[in-house]
Amino acid sequence: MILAIVFLVFVSLFIYSYLIYPSSLHYLGNKTIGTHTSGKRPIVVLLAAYNEENHISKTIQAIFNSNNLDNIEMVIVADDGSEDETMKVLQNLQIQYSKLKVERLHRIGKPQALNFLVEKFQLNTDSYHILLMDANIALDTNCIIELEKEILIDKVGMVGASVVPLQNQRNVESDYVLRENRIKLEESRTMGYAIGVFGACYMMRGELYQRIPKNFITDDLFLTFSVIGKNYYVLYSQTAIAKEHISAVLTNEFKRKSRYAAGNFQILFHFLDLLNPWKTSFGFIYAFFFHKILRWLSPILFLVAWILSFFNLFGQYSNILIYGGSLVCLFLFFNYLLTLLKINAIWYRMYYFLSMNLAILYGFFNYIKGIKTNVWERSDRI
Repeated sequence: MILAIVFLVFVSLFIYSYLIYPSSLHYLGNKTIGTHTSGKRPIVVLLAAYNEENHISKTIQAIFNSNNLDNIEMVIVADDGSEDETMKVLQNLQIQYSKLKVERLHRIGKPQALNFLVEKFQLNTDSYHILLMDANIALDTNCIIELEKEILIDKVGMVGASVVPLQNQRNVESDYVLRENRIKLEESRTMGYAIGVFGACYMMRGELYQRIPKNFITDDLFLTFSVIGKNYYVLYSQTAIAKEHISAVLTNEFKRKSRYAAGNFQILFHFLDLLNPWKTSFGFIYAFFFHKILRWLSPILFLVAWILSFFNLFGQYSNILIYGGSLVCLFLFFNYLLTLLKINAIWYRMYYFLSMNLAILYGFFNYIKGIKTNVWERSDRI
């Protein structure tokens, strides 16, 4: 019976995380961060690219068409062993843009590519602001200016851009991204800590860059928590717009999110000390727990509860858990068969939501087995 109560409490927290937590932020007061601003610094833009021949040119051109071009000292691209014409495209762009520098690497992965660039060009000092971007982003002309406005505020160590869908037609994944934007905005407003920036586009103080450990996957989340651990704020800018074509092809998103999930568990156990409220704040812990930790752990706990129910450890609720878990498995399997037959899935949004939670579970098992490499495959979102 005790296990049944524990499970009901967990289910209540799970529901709170998805349905109530985002709304609860609306009723919290504004965080006073301060208005004192530090001096301007040159901005260095960093990108890691792999097989981006179709997109890298537009991304580079968007950077050099920005309204803050005079303050951009360099744009440095690491071509991480591309097997297409990415390097050739970059070499042609170097002729057009004198501030563009290109480094040819040999498939070391995005996090290690960023480490290489920061260390080679000695960017981890208080002389620079670093703008980190994906290679397939459509940058708004005012995006860099808006990011710089926030990063100049004293004790602000990182500012994330608002990543929005490039396409007009919305889908389940783009709806998720827009919802995350709203949550990050409220977290930034109420606590001064956006719990994770979008890796597609964000700016940070150079001296706060911390070398990303070998085989760590989620470089953006690692750097976010590193900045928070150094007692700096991480903000979200609603006016700094970066656009990305966001698809909802389930097979692609499953693969991408299972990989990120493995990286998220690396982050969770690496930064456990941030759960000390005297090191961060109770507000940060509230946001971190309900926005991230609970969502990462929920698929694992649901699986454990389902397995335990077969041993009748939940008393009168055991049968409910057995049948409920079995129905979820059948629902996923049946819709998977439909997709193989190229037939539309039933209750697609529910199928997508459950599949993404299954991806977290898959990522957790990959984490347990041990992550051997953080070399990434190019995203098929575009």
